Order: sequence, then C-alpha cells, then structure tokens
Amino acid sequence: MTILHLHHIPTLSQQIPWQQALQSLDASEQNSAAKIKAERRLQEFVYGRHCLKTALAKHIGATAAELQLLKHPQGKLYLAGNPTFFNLSHSGEYLAYFIHDDCEVGLDIEHVSQRSPDLAGIAERYFCAAEQLAIKTAIAQSEADAKRVFYKIWTLKEATLKALGTGLNGGLDQLDTHTAAEGQVHRLANESVIFYHYPAPLGLESVFLSAAFLSATPQTKPLLR
Repeated sequence: MTILHLHHIPTLSQQIPWQQALQSLDASEQNSAAKIKAERRLQEFVYGRHCLKTALAKHIGATAAELQLLKHPQGKLYLAGNPTFFNLSHSGEYLAYFIHDDCEVGLDIEHVSQRSPDLAGIAERYFCAAEQLAIKTAIAQSEADAKRVFYKIWTLKEATLKALGTGLNGGLDQLDTHTAAEGQVHRLANESVIFYHYPAPLGLESVFLSAAFLSATPQTKPLLR
C-alpha cells in the first residue's frame, strides 16, 4: 500500500488546534520544537510530525502516542520497531509525506517563491551535462520554463537521494533525471531506483513534488491526495 499526501500548512493550522498537534509529539520532539525560534519553521516541524505520525498510526493500527520516530546517521527518519517505510518533506507553506510497505522511499517538495535563484549557476555546480543543457535551453525560452525544468530535475534528484539514504552527500551530479525515464528501474550507487514527478500537484503551479522508490520491482505511480 502506498500513501502520498500533500498539505497546506496554514490550512492545517486552522483545522487542527496547536495544542492537539503538539500533544501528538513525544517528549524529545517537543523539546526540539521548543528550540525552534522561527514561526514558519516551527509550524513546519510540529504539523509535519503530527500529520506523519497520525497517518503512520492509522496505517499500522496504532496510536500516534505509541510511535517513536528516530533518525538514521544521514538524518532520515524511521519508525522504531516497525519496518514501514516513509519520508517527510516540507518547503514554504507546504508539506508532504510518503508511506510504503515494501521498500525504501524518498520524497522532495519545493514551494517556489516569485524570486528565482541563479538556476544556471546551481545547475552547473550540481547537475550532470544533459541536465545543464536542459536548463540552459529552458532559460532561453522563458523564466516559467526554466523554473519548471529546474525544479523537476532538483526534486527528482533529492527524492532519489533520500530514498538511497544519502541526502545531498550522495552526489547530485551522479544521476541524470532528464534523459532517464520515469517509472523505469535505473541503477545508481549499486541500487535500483524508480522515480516519478508530479507537475503542478493538486493544481498548485508554485509547488514541485517528486517521489522515488528504492526497488528493482516496478512500482505504480502513487496517487496524490
């Protein structure tokens, strides 16, 4: 079973009382929350953990209070005493989480503001040659095309590296997401990887979302809710 959810954090804050969200966190998570000074970052953390733990609890037939989320050395969360695979990502006003029963997964979301960073410069530093060319071609067409191509590549890379458990240390330039087909098995770092991109997820033009599986078995593209 695969679950992929996308949430708008300000909407969550209106629907779920702050204390209710906070109480779903364990003592360690509440201590971490208490150290966060920036309001937006605090809401990301608390509502992200609340939504993820609530969904995991429903998925495995437990309560959120019973769940303990731990971190691998590279920072990826895992569930103590349970093999269920998942990943959580947030950016700007949005958060997303991905739950799967059978293999490691990765997820990346980017909420893009009106201001664009140096897309060509970032691509030159982190992307492979085919991806750099795709970015340069898109920049020559329009800013909208440049953002669309850049953030598709970026989120596919991040999701894949999160599935591998390496994060950005895994080497963004070692994966060509531009010519590699979605939904097919690709080899990276001696692992089999499958990835998918969600253009304008739930109609949100400013949000870019990608998911990846660490699996040699074909995986159906998860439905987004």
